[in-house]
Amino acid sequence: MLALLLLLGLGALLLVVIPRKSQAASQGRDRMTSFMEEDYTCCDLSVARSQPRCEGVLRDVAGMARGGPRSEFTVAAGNALARCASAELIDFAGDPAAVRDPIAFLASKLRSRDAAAAQKAARLLLSDSALSREVARDVVSGTGPFCGEPRNAPATEPRCPGAPDLVAALDALLLDEKEPEEPRERAGALLAALGGDASAAVPALTRALDSPSPAVRRSSSATLAGMGLSAIGALPAMTRRAHREPVPGLREALLEDIGRLDPVAGCCYALFRPPDPMCDESLGAIARHDRTEAPDSDLPLSEVCPAALVLELAGNPAAIDHPMPFFDQALRAPDVRTRRRAALSVALIAGTLHGHARVGHSTVEALHEALRSGIPPLVLDAAEALRQTGDSSLEGGLAADPAFFLATLEEKTSDRRAAAAWVLGQVTPPATSAAPALRAALDGSDGALADSAYDALNRIAVGAGFERLGIKRDGRYELKPEVLEALLAASRNPAAAVPR
Repeated sequence: MLALLLLLGLGALLLVVIPRKSQAASQGRDRMTSFMEEDYTCCDLSVARSQPRCEGVLRDVAGMARGGPRSEFTVAAGNALARCASAELIDFAGDPAAVRDPIAFLASKLRSRDAAAAQKAARLLLSDSALSREVARDVVSGTGPFCGEPRNAPATEPRCPGAPDLVAALDALLLDEKEPEEPRERAGALLAALGGDASAAVPALTRALDSPSPAVRRSSSATLAGMGLSAIGALPAMTRRAHREPVPGLREALLEDIGRLDPVAGCCYALFRPPDPMCDESLGAIARHDRTEAPDSDLPLSEVCPAALVLELAGNPAAIDHPMPFFDQALRAPDVRTRRRAALSVALIAGTLHGHARVGHSTVEALHEALRSGIPPLVLDAAEALRQTGDSSLEGGLAADPAFFLATLEEKTSDRRAAAAWVLGQVTPPATSAAPALRAALDGSDGALADSAYDALNRIAVGAGFERLGIKRDGRYELKPEVLEALLAASRNPAAAVPR
């Protein structure tokens, strides 16, 4: 009888528990389905702020994510919230109510002295473009949580006291190479929207021009260009970046940004865009050296102005549309300074998306003559142009001492390291002594240098009687261990190399 009573009790319990579990599971599935199909927009901070229901939705899904390893919804809910900015904000604040006024909460974290918390707050702010635009409007107008109550501040005081903290956090995010590209791009866009209020970011944006990420370089240049006179000090760095930029389309964008920042300097690159009569007077003044110095530079602007060189040689603004014959002429001029200016101009053209095809056979021959001149600066300038030009290798190689080029390659601050690497691949007999330095260059962040070094290593290996190391595949350099080891051994003992 006791056993029967126990069985009956257990059956009754199961009749109550199982339906409840089934009902809970059904409700959980319905909640997850509703979240993924209808309520996922609550992950946008601006939506969560404007929709009161979002607070409860996010709280429920977060509770399911904490349901424990045996809960059938723990993993699904956790995955759903993995890229949910609103859920991250709630976790950051420890309070679901934070989504009601996310800007105020993020402003408090950005004003804190905790650098990691400030960078996280900046990342969350940038995740929502609507909030970013609102913050930019507030800072520019001197209102909102970052700025406090509207006030008539003296000209010597900042209009928005919280703006420097925001700018500092955006700087840190922009310069952090561990951060994904998208938030770093957005950081640059917000700095651009802040305009003059972001002038303190100019040094960080200038450093970001040398980021390994093309997207970050593009964003930084565009931001500087949009900041106007407050960013004019970055012009020399933008010019250097344009000359060194390995991505052809991006190089042309950088040249456009230079023109936006300083229209006169932009006229120097008139040969990359449709003719602009407004540039004729500016270029004439540059060619006459009326404007003697580039901004914040000790170089005459005419030295780094391709269009001014063409005008100086041709005496006719129309020649800017067809500059190559004049560069060919300048590359053979008796004056070394003129030859260097021409080589710099051709290098700039060769590395652009639409200018590459304009470097013809006669220009390559003139660059070969400059390369064989034995004048060190001219040789490197010519090499910089040749490395960016198609099939421009010297027939029979270059009879030269590799020591000068190796020294340039190992000079970390030189703008001509990629050119030096390219030349080392042309030297005959093969410059096996440069193999260790060229191998080390493959691991750096300078893509142009790495590509030139890899090409040089392959040329040296073949010239020394070995096989090629391989090819660049999917952005990675193939390195046959046995060939690399033989090449490095030859660098230690040149007699070990057996030229073909």
